[in-house]
Amino acid sequence: MSDTIRYDLTVDDQRCHLDDITPEMDLWENHGLLVRGPAADGTDVTLWTSPYIVKSGPNSYYASEQDILQTILIATNYSADEKQQMHDNDFVAVGWCVADYLERGAVTADQNEERVLWKVRGREYEDSPPHWAVRGEHAGVDLDLGFDGYVPSFTVFPPSGFMDEGMAWYEAYLRTTGTIEHGGRTLDVTGAYACHERVIVYRDHEPQKMLGHGLNWHHLFSDRVQAWMMTSPSAGEGLAYVVVDGETFTAKSAETVRIDDLDHWVDPRSWFRVPYRWRSKNTRLECGMYGAASNAIFSPLAFVNVPVASADIQ
Repeated sequence: MSDTIRYDLTVDDQRCHLDDITPEMDLWENHGLLVRGPAADGTDVTLWTSPYIVKSGPNSYYASEQDILQTILIATNYSADEKQQMHDNDFVAVGWCVADYLERGAVTADQNEERVLWKVRGREYEDSPPHWAVRGEHAGVDLDLGFDGYVPSFTVFPPSGFMDEGMAWYEAYLRTTGTIEHGGRTLDVTGAYACHERVIVYRDHEPQKMLGHGLNWHHLFSDRVQAWMMTSPSAGEGLAYVVVDGETFTAKSAETVRIDDLDHWVDPRSWFRVPYRWRSKNTRLECGMYGAASNAIFSPLAFVNVPVASADIQ
């Protein structure tokens, strides 16, 4: 990580928050890591893995409480021409179905001054910002990955204000070293981009605000320019962070931050009709992104590889 970049995430920000709340309170807490980029052999890789803790109080929005471990892996190798259209490829998606839920206490977190170590089943996540690591097997996917922060994190709700705001949320952009093993293959993803996401919520939910277009966000990874844009038209929310040469620019309004669906694809397995081309625009910061996906996986969370993308930053 560059010595010129101030990094504001701490070891304490990585802790489990169960001890911070009372029995009457809900809690939804994740600890996600996204890897995006080509492996050494040219395979196009998207990996998402995260433990979750869902706790419900007596008047909870949640139907049940449980621990969760999620692994999603998309690994494809399409030509440039093939990437111009969607493909019905295989993928790994384990964790969010009810049958995959784990008992409370399956996710543990041990904290000392130097690191927080999360463990669940055969996988562990080690946090010592600006460095992270994930190791172990789940859903047939064996990980041995390290991550290093290389730009300032995007803080939506500061971790220090969790008890006052009812929420903490940040996205930390990272670079990856290490390997992913699955199906007899070893994918070396050293140099791929990554994101560590933490969303921790105890405040009341308003699910009606997710009707319509729901909640959408896009990542842009590169060496010099990074961007994260989030919109929810039904909730009247728009938020964008753009980092250029280590300097962060922010825009916050539904009027200035937009993600427009340009085309749709019908998944032949689920018959879901999903967007696969978008234009993301931030009029306040005078920047935009265009992306098209070539393959997809659909679950309660939707992830798509976007190998065709362009950005205009002014």
